[in-house]
Amino acid sequence: DDDDDDDDDYDVPRQFRRLGLIASEPVSKADQTIAAIPFYDSDGSGLALAPHLATKVVYKDVLPEGYDGWTGDIGLLAMLLLNEMARLHVDAATGDASPKGVSDLPRRKPPVQSLMNAYVAALPSHREMSELHPLLWNEEEQEILQSSSTKKIYRLLDDVDDDAAWLEETLWNADRRTFPETVSLRIRSPDGTDDDDDDDDDDDYDVPRQFRRLGLIASEPVSKADQTIAAIPFYDSDGSGLALAPHLATKVVYKDVLPEGYDGWTGDIGLLAMLLLNEMARLHVDAATGDASPKGVSDLPRRKPPVQSLMNAYVAALPSHREMSELHPLLWNEEEQEILQSSSTKKIYRLLDDVDDDAAWLEETLWNADRRTFPETVSLRIRSPDGTDDDDDDD
Repeated sequence: DDDDDDDDDYDVPRQFRRLGLIASEPVSKADQTIAAIPFYDSDGSGLALAPHLATKVVYKDVLPEGYDGWTGDIGLLAMLLLNEMARLHVDAATGDASPKGVSDLPRRKPPVQSLMNAYVAALPSHREMSELHPLLWNEEEQEILQSSSTKKIYRLLDDVDDDAAWLEETLWNADRRTFPETVSLRIRSPDGTDDDDDDDDDDDYDVPRQFRRLGLIASEPVSKADQTIAAIPFYDSDGSGLALAPHLATKVVYKDVLPEGYDGWTGDIGLLAMLLLNEMARLHVDAATGDASPKGVSDLPRRKPPVQSLMNAYVAALPSHREMSELHPLLWNEEEQEILQSSSTKKIYRLLDDVDDDAAWLEETLWNADRRTFPETVSLRIRSPDGTDDDDDDD
């Protein structure tokens, strides 16, 4: 059972939570640069990994002039990533930095290098890629893909094999000190500690297989005539689809409890929040037994099972109240909100007042009048990374 007030192992570090800029002092509206993010430097000291940097900078002393592999620019980008990973190699026994790869390169500024390190550390492992990328699928799955795509995967595999064989024979095997077969990376775990991650090892943060594949694979020939072979439900005016449109709150879900013409201070955003609250309530489970015990407004148009399943998965993936206290300015502490108030043209205090007014009215008029339908808290069954179920009590 996961109570929202407790710490959990899947927290996002605070430093990655904020998107945007907060000014600590007045900023002139004149044309001036107050922040810059490095992107591209032709000598390779920036963040961009451009294909020509492989031949002109990083591997210029080891690749023959005019090198042009079968995999083209994609292969060159892969070689750049391999070198970035090698530069972060740590000794698996001691955990000490032990850089490999081509290191005699233009030096990046510390913030640029730190961001590159974080990017490389976040890349999927070889085992994860065996699920994510068709080039690493098993032969049976690749055979299906071969017959259902205009871009033949066997041709791509041949190109990769030819380039890899040439590079291994000509470059990698000639200098395994610089180009090791495997590397160990120091990965920042969700709890803030360091883990050494050998790319050949299993890890505990695997993404379930059922969420891995994006796209369609045909199991039999499909005519090129104008026909629908798959449809994803989006919007149904009666609320039986996936879309959560503001007017569905007043016209469908809460039509029997909201007064006609209801218009809260928070507008459409408030109505969307009310729809989400009801979706969460409908997924409520008894915390003691784990049995489904739906709350909320339930006398609604029935969704088709696949649509409801997708909605359930979406609701279960929403951040908890504790996570939102880091993610969303409306739930920051007073000191942080005060800084934001003085550094934004959209005043947060006004937004907070709107939220408080709407919440107070709804609680007094609707929620408190029927706590059986509108509970103060709900427990959700959350699918953990290991495939088991956890009950998540979200305040």
